[in-house]
Formats: sequence, C-alpha cells, structure tokens
Amino acid sequence: MTLNNDSVRDKLIEITNQGLMLWSIALNVGIDVNDLSRFKGGMECLKQSDVEILSEYLEVNHKWVVYCHLLHTNKEKN
Repeated sequence: MTLNNDSVRDKLIEITNQGLMLWSIALNVGIDVNDLSRFKGGMECLKQSDVEILSEYLEVNHKWVVYCHLLHTNKEKN
C-alpha cells in the first residue's frame, strides 16, 4: 500500500502539536531525527518503507494522545 507523504506529514504535525516530541517519534520508529524534522517541514521525503512505519506509529500514538487529553480534560471539569 502506497501512503501519501502529505497525509503522513499532516498527521506528524498534528501529533507533535499535541505534545509528542519529534525526537521521541524518531527514536521509536528508527528514523534520524534530522531527516524526520526535514520531512515534517516539507523539505524532504522519506523512503516509502519509513513512511509506512511512521504512519503506523502515528496512528497508534494519535489514539493514545487523544485518550490522555480526554482524561486530562475530564479531571479539570471535576
């Protein structure tokens, strides 16, 4: 399955805006943090295999970040 670089980049930007650190993502997916930073900024494309790994990682972690945000929001309301 071929993934669109732009959609993965958008997800990367979204999840880092929610607080997940870029260096942590790079460490967990095995991509050099400088390459990932350039990819995030639109200056570079990643190998398709790296895009697939990154996409899977972001999907799992996006759900976790949303869950944690909901827990935090509910605690503030109570």
